[in-house]
Amino acid sequence: MSANQENLPPTTSFKVKILGKAAKPHTKPTSTKQKQPKAPPKPPKQTKWSAENSAELIRVLTEQQAAGNQADNAWKGCVWTAAELALRGSELVSGGAKKDAKKCNGHWDKVHIHLF
Repeated sequence: MSANQENLPPTTSFKVKILGKAAKPHTKPTSTKQKQPKAPPKPPKQTKWSAENSAELIRVLTEQQAAGNQADNAWKGCVWTAAELALRGSELVSGGAKKDAKKCNGHWDKVHIHLF
């Protein structure tokens, strides 16, 4: 060994991590913004019909038939509006979307085949 090598301490290897522009620090910066409240949940798209809802629809249709609001094999438009009004708020109990006139008509199309 030479005289210069005797005076040097033993060498150790180590890795150096160089932070570039793309590197992110390990800690998150504290945010001064307040958290935004979550958006309200989206209303459901499908109606949910309970047995009580179907019974109420049939009751309204029976009343409307007695009032003469059925022509030949079709119901008049005012019948579905009356059904919608009678079922207003029922979605709070049974869940699902509001039962509007169109959905009342569609449900009747499915239910009446089991009645007759």
